[in-house]
Amino acid sequence: MSVATEAMRRPRWLLFVTLAVTIVVVDQLVKAAIAANYQVGVPVAVVGDFVRIDVSHNEGALFGLFQGSAAVFGVGSLAVIALLAGV
Repeated sequence: MSVATEAMRRPRWLLFVTLAVTIVVVDQLVKAAIAANYQVGVPVAVVGDFVRIDVSHNEGALFGLFQGSAAVFGVGSLAVIALLAGV
């Protein structure tokens, strides 16, 4: 690989990592703010009845299906990652 090709690839990875970290940080900050300021099951109107915040917790996997089976899906996900990584 030439030096020019290597130089072109580096900024893309830097952009990707920066964007990914920013998204994770903003996501966690929003979740913390909502957890600190709102109660579960008590909807709060933001823009009349058109937009409201209603806090709930998903105890299952796959959009709330298979309640109590999240651990099984977690182990399955780790197995797939290990297969893809070639372990």
